[in-house]
Amino acid sequence: MPPTIFNPYRYTAGCVWDYCSDWENTDDASDNNAGISIDTATGQFNFERNRNNENWKASIDPLGATLDNTAWVMRVQQTITDNASGGSAFGNWGWAGISDKDYTSGSEVACDQISTLGMFRTNTVAQYRQGYCDGVVMSSSTGSYIGASSEETRYIESIRQSSTSFQIWYFTDSGFSSEDFNYQQTSLPSTVINLRYFFISNWDISSPADNNSIDGYMKTLQIADGVTVAP
Repeated sequence: MPPTIFNPYRYTAGCVWDYCSDWENTDDASDNNAGISIDTATGQFNFERNRNNENWKASIDPLGATLDNTAWVMRVQQTITDNASGGSAFGNWGWAGISDKDYTSGSEVACDQISTLGMFRTNTVAQYRQGYCDGVVMSSSTGSYIGASSEETRYIESIRQSSTSFQIWYFTDSGFSSEDFNYQQTSLPSTVINLRYFFISNWDISSPADNNSIDGYMKTLQIADGVTVAP
């Protein structure tokens, strides 16, 4: 599957963050494919994460530079539209967050990365998942589960709080006030640095291809650099 690249300098009028995107411009994606598409009419980034022998990775370069190594805030709306079981216990993973590698590196490469928007699906389990990598490959054994997922909308805030910690909040409202659950990682290696690209990926072990799926879309991505409180 060919990679997808996004316009690195997409800003929304009236944005008080360092970066805002509502994915309402055809320039936001130069190469859509079966796993990724932009719906400009609704301003959403659609993704299909399936255990189907296809690994992919897409990325945005939101600031055109690396983010602060100790402080940034990211918010995004994520809706899961299909959280289906393919029928076997073999699962697939979807990672998303901030990485030092862009889409050209592929989904299985050594990197520095904080994934606060990860997901996992088998025939019996559907979970939100977090993780990080420090110069290694982000794999199925990376990170931990942080909450059950279903076909739902969540408003997710991710904050790098220091060189060694980050925290994720899942809210049920667009005002980011009604908390569903949260997770804090306090043992992040301080050498996870030079993060630059917002990314989303599909990672599966291709045999058997049983089509466990985690499909949905994201809207209204916002990033603020050098701070630990949303603007």
